[in-house]
Amino acid sequence: NNKQLMLSNTTVPFTGVFDGQDHKLENLRVEGVNYIGLFGQNDGTIKNLEIEEPYLKGNRYAGTVVGYNNKTVKNIRITDLTALVDTESGGVVGYNNSYNSAIIGVWVSGNIIGSNTVGLLVGRNQLGGISTVVAEGNVTITGNKAGIICGYNNNTIDKVVAKGNVTGDRHVGGIVGWENSGLIKAAYINGS
Repeated sequence: NNKQLMLSNTTVPFTGVFDGQDHKLENLRVEGVNYIGLFGQNDGTIKNLEIEEPYLKGNRYAGTVVGYNNKTVKNIRITDLTALVDTESGGVVGYNNSYNSAIIGVWVSGNIIGSNTVGLLVGRNQLGGISTVVAEGNVTITGNKAGIICGYNNNTIDKVVAKGNVTGDRHVGGIVGWENSGLIKAAYINGS
């Protein structure tokens, strides 16, 4: 309990398959500056893991599971998240980077506070896909681009549920704060 660890970083990104086999981590603390998460940078597959009551604190590219994602994050469940971040950060993934990036079958609940481009699921969805996710909680920022699913979207979001409240200065939305040139196919929202 109350341990801090990081299994990869930008110098040595994770490239394998991490299968949590539906085990649960409790009271995980992820703290740092940039590119932080249980996995700082993911170039592999992370799946089948539950994280209960995590605490996330970081600056840029911060996420409970992955700070900077280039591949697959799937079948993850996070409950009662508390997160304090700055920019391009999210409750599960900070930055979903490449066309090979996918966030699938993820459920997250909790609260995240930041400044710009923040989401309860992912801060910035640049080129990756998001599918079959549920995010419930609150997003509070002092600047712009905030959403329950993501702060900034530039690709496809499909089959998502967003419940909660989003507050900020500009470009805030229940699903996405700033929709650049992406596509939202099927979504349900409940909140303000």
